This record gives sequence, C-alpha cells and structure tokens, in this order.
Amino acid sequence: MGFIVAQVFGHAAFGLIMRHARTDPQTYFKVGAVNYWTAMLMALTAALLAGGLSFEWPVSLLAVYQGVNYHFAYILLFALIAVGGLAVTFTVLRISVLIPIVGSIIFWGESPDAVRIVGIILTLAALPLLGADARRTAGPAGVRTPALLMLLTMLMTGTGSLAAKSFAEISAESNALDYAAFAFMGAAAGTVLTSPLVSRIARRHRETNRAVSYPKARPWKTWLVLGMALGAANFSQNAAMVRALTELPGTLVFPVVLSSYLLLILLADYVIWKRRLGKVTLAGVFLAIGGLVLANL
Repeated sequence: MGFIVAQVFGHAAFGLIMRHARTDPQTYFKVGAVNYWTAMLMALTAALLAGGLSFEWPVSLLAVYQGVNYHFAYILLFALIAVGGLAVTFTVLRISVLIPIVGSIIFWGESPDAVRIVGIILTLAALPLLGADARRTAGPAGVRTPALLMLLTMLMTGTGSLAAKSFAEISAESNALDYAAFAFMGAAAGTVLTSPLVSRIARRHRETNRAVSYPKARPWKTWLVLGMALGAANFSQNAAMVRALTELPGTLVFPVVLSSYLLLILLADYVIWKRRLGKVTLAGVFLAIGGLVLANL
C-alpha cells in the first residue's frame, strides 16, 4: 500500500505545483520545460543504474509518442485550468483512461464485464456535467470552445496511455524504466520545439487579460526550483504506479488511486484556490469518480 500512497500524493503534488505555476503564464511554461528535463534525467539515471538503457524498435517510439503527448497536454492544460480549475481538469484527464480500455477491447480482445461497462457509461454521462461551469467561465477566460479543449486533452492523454498499453503488450526486451526514459526524452524535446509557440501563448494571454494582476516576473531560481520539484513529482508518481502494479492487483490500485487523488485535488481546489464548483459540475466530478472506479475494476 505504500506505493499507492506515494503515487496518490505524488500525482496530487504534481497538480498543485502546476496550478501554482499557472498564476503567471511565463512561469507556467518555464516550469513545465524544467519539469520534463528533470524527469528525463531522473529516468535516464534510474535506467542506467538498473543495467543500462535498452532501445527496442519500434516500441521505444511509442514511449516517445506518449512523451510528446505529455507536453502538448501540458500546453492544453494552461487553458483548461482557467475554465475548469484543478478538479475538472484532472477529472477530464482521468476520463481519458476510457481510450486505452476501449483499445484493449478492440486490439487485444479483452472482454469487459457488466460492472466495467456500467462504469464506462457513467463516466461518459459525466462529461456534459463537467462542462457546465466551463461553458460559463470560458468567455471571460478567452476560451471559445471549452468542449473542444476538453476533447483534445482527453484524446492526447488517452492515446498516450494506449501507447503505454501497446508497449506493455508487445515489448520483448525493454522495461518500465526504459519506457519512462524515452517518454520524458520526447517530452523534453517537445519543450524545445514548441518554445516559440508557448511564448506567443503566454504573451497573448497577458495582452487579453490586462485586468488581471499578475505577479512580477519570478527570478530564474524560483521557476527552476518549481520545475525540478514538478519533475521529481512527475517521475516519482510514475515510478510508484509501476511498483504498485507489480506488487498489487490493478483492480485494487486503479480504483483507490483514481478516487483518492481526485478527491485530494477537489479539496485543494476548494481550500487553497477558493474554487467553488456549481452543483451540476460537482455532480459530474463525483459521477466520473464512481464511473472510473467501476471501469477499472
């Protein structure tokens, strides 16, 4: 159970640090870049200490694909947090687990039982409820299509998880540490390639939200420390999930992790950032939690 607790708090720490960085657009993207480079270095070090990094064609490319998706999803979260807060944002991220579940049914012939089917239906039913507050706040936040934003985030995160599932199914030589190293390599490379894009996003956000009082530009030491902490949380929660799954059944790990850290995020959103969710959105969050638990049984 120790690894489950570590994964829950590691993932919650990732969300809280990211939300804190979101208070300033420039800091948010700098922290994100340092996060992926830190996680890459930690994953590479762990892989080398465990016996060396193994490249296996073509499954290692699946890891790179998920890493690139990590970074593009991080960019999308910049806007999604503005309209939905942490609770809705991380619930949407978790709903993306439906994509690898459906992929497992189609590509590997897994047969879900009635309980999992009910869970999938409940989770899908939660989607329009989750968008209730987002539709109301999207205009002031400068987001024209919140539903499309949620869908893109789900698709990126979900297909990345499907890549991880594919790796687990067809890999012959590579292990979880190899996968993490290549995934974070892809994410780190993405931060370099998208640097001009995120600079424009941050500048445009500041220009269209002049009424918002942003903090003064943080010194490099501040965002460097935040980024390293985010990277450590990112790598640690991924490693803890792998270790938990090697020692405990997934039917225990996934429901406990999903429900626990979503409730932690919801509490933090309410207490720290004073986010008040409407009744419809709150109902969607709890319906999604229940559906996700059932879908992962």
